[in-house]
Amino acid sequence: MGDQDEGGGGFVIIQGARAKVRLQGITFLNASETAVVVSKKAGLSKDGNPALEQVFCECHFFSNNGGEGGAIRADSRTRVHIESSVFSHNYSTLGTGNTDNSGVGGGAIHNNAESMNVWFSTFDNNSAQIGVIYTHPESTLFISQNTFLLGDDEREYESAAVYVYAEDISSYVDYGGN
Repeated sequence: MGDQDEGGGGFVIIQGARAKVRLQGITFLNASETAVVVSKKAGLSKDGNPALEQVFCECHFFSNNGGEGGAIRADSRTRVHIESSVFSHNYSTLGTGNTDNSGVGGGAIHNNAESMNVWFSTFDNNSAQIGVIYTHPESTLFISQNTFLLGDDEREYESAAVYVYAEDISSYVDYGGN
């Protein structure tokens, strides 16, 4: 594998209006806080153009433990693209006793981004109180060609691989007739 970051704390914080980052071939291992944080408004231009996309390609996230998302937390007003990456044994540490579903999800990814695309990636044995990928209602999540393996990690909760939190579903349209 390429470069490898190992140890405590988090590894990368992406912030700033003109931030445009592409991380490729990097392994993030054993972070005691979310490994990568895409901060609110990262890459957001002041002239009203869409936010710049932050890209993660062929990255490996192993055994990271973060409050909201063990591997990646994407804050609001950001855009994230993840491709051909592996998320294994990551854990969201928040949520014990939390009744309002805030800050409890995303063993691998906690998504509050304006838009997030996840392609050709593998999610193996990640755990959180709610969801391997936890997505807020204001976010757009597109996932395609991914593999989700739910293992037998003793910390694993009974939860969906992808969880979309919606306070009021009356504004959602279901064209499938359900």
